Amino acid sequence: MRIFVPVMAVLALAAPAALGQSTATQAGTSAESDGPRIELAAFPQPGKLTYSVVRDGNQIGSQVVVFQRNGDSLIVHTTVKIEVSLLGMTLYRFAHTAEEEWKGGELARLTARTDDDGDDRVVDLKLQDGKLKGTYNGQAKEFPLGIIPASFWHPDTVKQTQLLDQVKARYRKISVKDMGIEKISIRGQQIEAHRYSVTGQIKRELWYGLDGKLEKLEFPGKDGSKIVVILR
Repeated sequence: MRIFVPVMAVLALAAPAALGQSTATQAGTSAESDGPRIELAAFPQPGKLTYSVVRDGNQIGSQVVVFQRNGDSLIVHTTVKIEVSLLGMTLYRFAHTAEEEWKGGELARLTARTDDDGDDRVVDLKLQDGKLKGTYNGQAKEFPLGIIPASFWHPDTVKQTQLLDQVKARYRKISVKDMGIEKISIRGQQIEAHRYSVTGQIKRELWYGLDGKLEKLEFPGKDGSKIVVILR
């Protein structure tokens, strides 16, 4: 019973089934490709963010994102655990771990391992000769320098026209609309957040705090349910 799809990095996939995968040499990953890249020297700060994953008002799991600094490298660890039960029976399990390594503002390495209700998916990519190269379940993959994973923490995410699906190592084409500033409730308090609406092969509503931190994410499940990922 596939009602949940990966959150953040993972979460690349509650959209309808993807169309054919783009070629690895396709250009135009960013809607502002000629603009300066965001330096990751100051953001995000080292630390841990824990999110609740809620389906139609019921918590079904969690996501933990840990940011670490190692010299000029930024390491981002993501762990997602989901379990959907009914009358004491487990209907669906999802477990995902991923690690991103960023150097000089560029993705230098991405590894991910996913158990999608019994389907194993393994991604292993690293920067070689100016491209991100590696494998997905043993199949060769190659992506251009500058691609951003669909993990949604990166400040340039909302400038992209396509993202890298961390679970299946393929492109996801998107459009992003700036919805402006609005107030949302986080940990029982009202805060101002910048909302963006993502459509295309990924459908997401994103709310970023004024400090750039992802506060909330919302998307429709394939069964019509509402999935909310919210900072706790």
